[in-house]
Amino acid sequence: MNVDQLYSPERMAERVRLATRNAPASIKRSIDRQRQRDGLAPLWNVERRAKQPAAIVLVGACSPGISTPVLCANDGLRLPEMVAPSAVENSLRMVKARAVNVELLEGHAGEAITDTKSGGLEFLSGAGTGLMLVARVPVKQANARMLANALAGTMRLSIGFVPRRTEIIKHNGRRVRSFREIDLHHVAVLWDREKHGTPCFPAARVWAAFDTDERGVRRAMKAAGLHASDAEMKKGWH
Repeated sequence: MNVDQLYSPERMAERVRLATRNAPASIKRSIDRQRQRDGLAPLWNVERRAKQPAAIVLVGACSPGISTPVLCANDGLRLPEMVAPSAVENSLRMVKARAVNVELLEGHAGEAITDTKSGGLEFLSGAGTGLMLVARVPVKQANARMLANALAGTMRLSIGFVPRRTEIIKHNGRRVRSFREIDLHHVAVLWDREKHGTPCFPAARVWAAFDTDERGVRRAMKAAGLHASDAEMKKGWH
């Protein structure tokens, strides 16, 4: 199967259908209305459900593994990058102390979706996974495309930060830019390639479930953690 077939409208629609088969009727109607505005056929015959979710839970690793090569203005080199798990320790202490507010943005230049001060955005960090986020986005605030991509597994993450301590190191025979300490500014969710671009870290993806689906949230947490661990392990093999 080639790339065009993999990302064909039919396959994308089927992924959305499968991912949202247990979604509430209001969400399905919202996505169907957006599809109709885009000139596409609706996906479901919607039935009303009694229990409506308040939020969609997003879980994912922000910078797992190694990035694609990035041109840095500071050193003029185009190199792949790594963010050490310990690089965010100071930022997370500041977040915990409510001294700084980290936002979840729609693309790097878009509007804020939620943030740490409101309690809608939380971070975890470990040696095996790197920096991970858990975000609760109110359903009424999420647009149809965002919901569809989050539930279909096509949403990605990208971090915005200020480097404080950086080293050029040799990693498995190649030079890599390693960030030892950063000031975390924001995290961007990306689901529209033309509008948002693509993430530098290919493995930085999102798993999602509605807050009313407790099993779905647990599955998302487990899948995100395993994916991040796999990316971190592969970092040592390349």
